[in-house]
Amino acid sequence: MKKNSLLAPFSLLILALAVLASPPSTRAFVWEDFEQSDAAWYTNKFGGSRLMEGQVSTDFASSGKASFRGSFALPEKGGRLALTTLQGGDMTGLTAVVFDLYNSSPLDFEGFFVYKSGPDWKWHESTRFKLKPGWNKDVTIAVGQAGPVSIQAEFLDNMRELNFVLDANQAGEGYVYMDNLRLEGPDAARFAAAKADEQVKGQS
Repeated sequence: MKKNSLLAPFSLLILALAVLASPPSTRAFVWEDFEQSDAAWYTNKFGGSRLMEGQVSTDFASSGKASFRGSFALPEKGGRLALTTLQGGDMTGLTAVVFDLYNSSPLDFEGFFVYKSGPDWKWHESTRFKLKPGWNKDVTIAVGQAGPVSIQAEFLDNMRELNFVLDANQAGEGYVYMDNLRLEGPDAARFAAAKADEQVKGQS
């Protein structure tokens, strides 16, 4: 009986040390759920993008009732689509940007992430990833670290512009819907909680 009573405190000590040694869990914050009509995202001619009529829509949503939609019609040789935000801020506390995207067309897309940062708006591209027809859930881009899809960017403390770019090599038309845009990292809340007017100015 004494042996068991001696082992109990020792077991509790081992458990406590294991908890202390465990890495902190990744925290995720919703940056944009597009439930408001004044989302700070838009479609433009970035890189020759053919995505048009960017607007909040209730057609397809992975979270809540709305998402951000753009329409496209690509010619015979395909083309490019881009979703853009000029929000800015300090991304040094982030480890990843995660989002859901619905592709209403039968086309397969190759996607990548363009990050512009610093006083000279320096251009950085992520590694490429595939997007299929239908839902593409939890598309993850690692920020400032190695990952299956990642971006090694400078001036993470001074983000100026983000673009999600989709390329196709054949003709097609339809819509893409982006939703549930999340930021992951130990200090993601600081960026996610920044006011829109502060983000546009590149402040955190």
